[in-house]
Amino acid sequence: MPNSYTQLTLVAGSASPNGTSQLNYGPFDFEYLNKDDIKFAILTPGPLYVVVPIASVNETTKIITLSSSIAAQYPSLTITSARVYRATTTNALVDFTAGSRISEADLDTAYRQGLFAAQEASEDASGSASRVIITNSDIQDGAVGASKLATDAVEAVKIKDGVVGATKLASTLDLSSKNVTLSDSASNNAVSQTAVIRHINAIKSAIDISSGMTGVLPVANTESNVLESVYLPCDGAV
Repeated sequence: MPNSYTQLTLVAGSASPNGTSQLNYGPFDFEYLNKDDIKFAILTPGPLYVVVPIASVNETTKIITLSSSIAAQYPSLTITSARVYRATTTNALVDFTAGSRISEADLDTAYRQGLFAAQEASEDASGSASRVIITNSDIQDGAVGASKLATDAVEAVKIKDGVVGATKLASTLDLSSKNVTLSDSASNNAVSQTAVIRHINAIKSAIDISSGMTGVLPVANTESNVLESVYLPCDGAV
């Protein structure tokens, strides 16, 4: 059993205990020196633990209270696991000076501070099964390089709409095996005049106008352009 944290299973709604729509979570079962050392984190997809500020700690029931529910703070995420954990300060809590009186309480505090800090380091160390307390602020900007991303690790849902611009696309895209839908909106000229001219010969041979066509003539239908007569072969029938 871990010495520095208590793992919680969360359920949706306001069901007790530990519903994501309520404010109270716990109980925790580890020792601590100061209630300010008690922290709370939720496990988000990734997986990545995100620290959630605690409003208060009930030292009798071992229940922590948040100022806002998990569901309210993270409405778009499904959170099923959380952790109440201890982060003991490494600042000296006892200062022994020459000639001072040593008390049992001071010795206990100094010993327990070192013990708790060692437990936390061990249970959160590399290779430990419990090493998961990592927040966004722990990751340095630019620290996650291409070699740390697994193949196909970035899913479409993780890419924000509209953020992939022309500069991030390859100069040549082979879409021959894909169905491409172009906008027919009057305000969105999906097919440019340049593209039509480039493929004019293919367009001429591919368009079938035998069933009729409606359009605008390239030259105004003035008197000099009016069709005056039509000559057709005669089959002798009247």
